[in-house]
Amino acid sequence: MFELSFGEILVVVLVGLVVLGPEELPVVARSVRRMWRSLHQTTHDIQQQVMQIIDDPEMEEPLKPVSLIRGDDGTYYEAYDVSELAHYRTPPSTHDTTKESPHE
Repeated sequence: MFELSFGEILVVVLVGLVVLGPEELPVVARSVRRMWRSLHQTTHDIQQQVMQIIDDPEMEEPLKPVSLIRGDDGTYYEAYDVSELAHYRTPPSTHDTTKESPHE
């Protein structure tokens, strides 16, 4: 990602040594390394999730035309079966309809 030559890295280390001092530089370097690894792992995980979504066969063509409908103007339109998408948009029911009402 970042292409640093040995000379550039040496300059960064020397500036860090002057600004932070010899006691704090290793602590800061470890913290930066941990943050860099965490950022790298997070971006890798996001890339993997996006690739899974892209490669999902259901995402390629979620709606398939099932018939043609003639409109009032005489134009034919494709009709889609959206029942297969109902599980994507319908929130789970919190009301159990199998229980009897206490008032009955």
